[in-house]
Amino acid sequence: MLIKDKIKNRDHFTSSENLIAEYLCDHSQEVLEMSLDELSNTLYVSKSTIIRFCKKLGFCGHKELCVQLAKEINTFCIGDSSDGVVRLIEKTDTSSEIAQKIYSLCYHAITTVYNQLDLKALMEAADIISMHGRIRVFSTGKDYPTAMKIVSELAYSGIDATLETASDSQKIDASVMNLHTAAVLICSGTDVGYLQKTAEILQERMIPVILITGAKMTVLSNYASVKLVAPVQDESAGVVPGSWVGLVMLCEILCSLVFQKDYDTNARNVMRIHEIMKNDK
Repeated sequence: MLIKDKIKNRDHFTSSENLIAEYLCDHSQEVLEMSLDELSNTLYVSKSTIIRFCKKLGFCGHKELCVQLAKEINTFCIGDSSDGVVRLIEKTDTSSEIAQKIYSLCYHAITTVYNQLDLKALMEAADIISMHGRIRVFSTGKDYPTAMKIVSELAYSGIDATLETASDSQKIDASVMNLHTAAVLICSGTDVGYLQKTAEILQERMIPVILITGAKMTVLSNYASVKLVAPVQDESAGVVPGSWVGLVMLCEILCSLVFQKDYDTNARNVMRIHEIMKNDK
């Protein structure tokens, strides 16, 4: 488990340990360069308090914590250049280096999304889907795989989910879809294209809209009943390669929350589906 994950729940920390945890989150790189004495003087806490904090996280002491912190930071710093542009693959990269870069980007996307989860918004979205029982999924073409994932996963919860990606068909569907149906809009970037017109129609018809987006700032937010953000959009470089896994993880969590709403029934449905598939082989 990452250090940031270990200190996410601070209920068991003292006030001094909370102070250390906050500083560690906000100044990870600086902590690496500090001795135990320097960290103690910076935070005005005793060295024994810092060591006790490290032991609560499963480390023998300050030095061991810093070693692990360095590993975690280095995992996410592959491909950075002085001009601030992420250089994913270089001409001279070995196959091992390319694999490591993709691994790092995917891992970083997952941890970033996890650390910024809005559980309240996720629960609201799950409630909307469960209450309506029928949803229409709209997405841009590049987000089609993620949209398909939601449709297939929700089927296990007995949700009647359908998908439309073509621009003209989306606007028509939004205009005629049943008013008791909820809508899910998926857009990983800031280029919303024809989804904005679809969102306008849905809002005019007072159909609840769940927005799943990779951009913190998007015009689609104006039309959303609930917004779920997987921060995968890099302002300078567009959608960072590998970041789609963070968006997929967010969708998986949402679908799992819907499944849990009627767990016993849905679990029986899954067993029946597995039996049918097994008998068809």
